[in-house]
Amino acid sequence: MGTAYYFIVQYCPDASQQEAANVGIVLFCPEPFYLQTRTAKGNGRIRRFFQPVDPDRARINLTKHSIENRLKADRDSFRDLASLERFAARRANAMRLTAARAIAIEDPDAELDRLFERLVGEEE
Repeated sequence: MGTAYYFIVQYCPDASQQEAANVGIVLFCPEPFYLQTRTAKGNGRIRRFFQPVDPDRARINLTKHSIENRLKADRDSFRDLASLERFAARRANAMRLTAARAIAIEDPDAELDRLFERLVGEEE
């Protein structure tokens, strides 16, 4: 297939500490066009990383879903890497996207599964 780019969706409750829990993956291929997001259904990773802090789970879930929904609903606005990087840069709350990382892929669906398993690792 060629070159793709992935972003890690991270929960970072205190940006000054730079500690984050990976909660999802965004995978983008410019040619042929592919844009999919997968986030953890639960928040176990956040609980493990930030114990004993009790995060607002409803708000965290809403924010994860808002990222997924925005990328799905406005997918035609994200046809190039620059537009996704601008979207990632505008994230100003505790849920953020990392810088894009390039990866060579053959099967985008399989690669999304592999990245999710390796970097997020939970479905719940």
